[in-house]
Amino acid sequence: MMTTQNEKGRDSGKSATPTTTRADVNTGPPTNADLPVLDLQKNARERLRVTHTTFKGKPYIDLRVWFVDAAGDYQPSRSGVSIRPDHLAEIVRALTLAGRELPLGGA
Repeated sequence: MMTTQNEKGRDSGKSATPTTTRADVNTGPPTNADLPVLDLQKNARERLRVTHTTFKGKPYIDLRVWFVDAAGDYQPSRSGVSIRPDHLAEIVRALTLAGRELPLGGA
């Protein structure tokens, strides 16, 4: 689903930047852990991706900034965080509260 700034209303709940979620590219159950759960265009050269990862045999949810390299391909940066699944509910709750504290329009 692509939403542009012109389509975004103040209270529309739509993103002003192109965003892809796993639901946009796969209507069945997830079968490929390498597919991003969310791929959000941050700016012309960066994207924020949410993916499932495994480290030392343990599952994580990875939020990471990806950048365009010299060849024009996206590469993961060091800017990001891997979240243990048992921390997810608390982090979502904190992000929701933080979002409510922002002025209308997020600026």
